[in-house]
Amino acid sequence: VLGVRQIHDSSVDVLAVGVGSSVVISGSSDQSIRVWNMDSGESLSEPLVHPRRILTLDLNRAGDRILTSCENGMVRIWEVGSGELVAGPFRHFGPLRGVQFDPLERRVITYGLGPRAIIWDVKENRPVTMNIEHKAPITRAIFNPDGRTLVTVGEDGFARVWDAVSGK
Repeated sequence: VLGVRQIHDSSVDVLAVGVGSSVVISGSSDQSIRVWNMDSGESLSEPLVHPRRILTLDLNRAGDRILTSCENGMVRIWEVGSGELVAGPFRHFGPLRGVQFDPLERRVITYGLGPRAIIWDVKENRPVTMNIEHKAPITRAIFNPDGRTLVTVGEDGFARVWDAVSGK
């Protein structure tokens, strides 16, 4: 063990590490997201707070924005250094299983415990498409590297490839 640090007051449920950096983002049932340095344990911002338990998070490629969600389906985008709210809240239908930035960070996808995923326009703070649907809950959704297509998989046993702009 290279180090042990208490970073939250209760269960830590989600974690992301910046590519090529020592920045760590953690989310907890204490309703907070913490940004900290893996080497020193030093907090890099004030805790970011949601109204409920943190379920999912994603860190953008540059490592300067965090996409988070909590139990009530609220999704927010935060600036890493300042802790400032950059976009959102977006409201998905109920608890979320996953959130992800598209590669250009103009859109995000949210998917919950149900069969539908939603692509959101970050700048406009609104859904772009709600047509992404399986016959059972979606378990994972991933944008391809250029952000034009999206792959979803679900409990129905199917993988589907979508046009990430139109949702078809």
